Amino acid sequence: MPRLQPENMEHNKSLYERVNDIASRKGCTPSQLALAWVHHQGNGVCPIPGTTKIENLKENIEALSVKLSAEEMSELESIASVGVKGDRYGPGVSTWRTSDTPPLSTWKGLMEILKKYKLQELETQKWHIKDFREVEAGGRAEKTVRTTEEAVESCSDWRWMGGATGGVGGVAFVDGKCEICGDPAYVRTACEGSLKRLGVDCIDLYYQHGIDTRLPIEVTIGELKKLVEEGKIKYIGLSEASASTIRRAHAVHPVTAIQLEWSLWSRDVEEEIIPTCRELGIGIVAYSPLGRGFFSSGPKLMENLTEGDFRKVHNNAKKETEYDKKYLGQFVSLPAVAKAKPSSLIVEHENFIL
Repeated sequence: MPRLQPENMEHNKSLYERVNDIASRKGCTPSQLALAWVHHQGNGVCPIPGTTKIENLKENIEALSVKLSAEEMSELESIASVGVKGDRYGPGVSTWRTSDTPPLSTWKGLMEILKKYKLQELETQKWHIKDFREVEAGGRAEKTVRTTEEAVESCSDWRWMGGATGGVGGVAFVDGKCEICGDPAYVRTACEGSLKRLGVDCIDLYYQHGIDTRLPIEVTIGELKKLVEEGKIKYIGLSEASASTIRRAHAVHPVTAIQLEWSLWSRDVEEEIIPTCRELGIGIVAYSPLGRGFFSSGPKLMENLTEGDFRKVHNNAKKETEYDKKYLGQFVSLPAVAKAKPSSLIVEHENFIL
């Protein structure tokens, strides 16, 4: 996380200090003030502060009692508008800024190509076409596919919740999480797997966590719509989606919630995404409303983190470099890259994500 690096934290600490001054006047903590700011964004916003300490839950709940006037909201926003130094994610991490998907016409053209090559029974959850832009440009795409290992679904937290309820009755707002894979067959497999593990017949809110940029969003939402019609899920959510992706998805089936990072130091979503959600009547689930702990610990955040904390790992430039080298090595070893420079191949295939 670039913004947590020492050279950026030195600049960003001024934001914490000014928020701390206002919190002192209000008789609350900086984290309570930051959380209250998100609460005051309206009824359609639900912040989800994460914590590993039970004692922090009480402090977070007490933030509900912090009332902010219009003047105080403006004061906080004027402070935050000064600008935070450093990106919230390091290079190579997919965010809403990179979540645009190919047009639906691309997918239809691809289906024609598969039909031509007699690949109608292609298992979409195991095979992925890499370059849609070639199809769109005139059907010059070859049968460029790659196998993927069986997708692992991240549902450990919710397995525990399902076990706690003993499978009796419904589980309120169970978030079915899956890796970034929007293939219709995988979406269905992931959902049915979640239902089985949780011991429920229907999931209230089912997210597409992250946007699969290999597929038109209409294809993914189309399958989720079928799951709604079959009574397996009630509502559809998206995570880290761009404004254009949200509009396209909502046109296929109403999207109930958009999950995104929104806090006093992550306000870029206010440019397009928040207005789009307001216009379409979509709820906003704001994660990391405390700035990933910044408004709890301030500039000493990194000092207070334990070994293995993802914020500390992501902040280590050396480890990021080693990680990149590992994947570059795997990339270079691919047969398709054997006779080409990695850089030239990446430039040629802009949709390829390393």
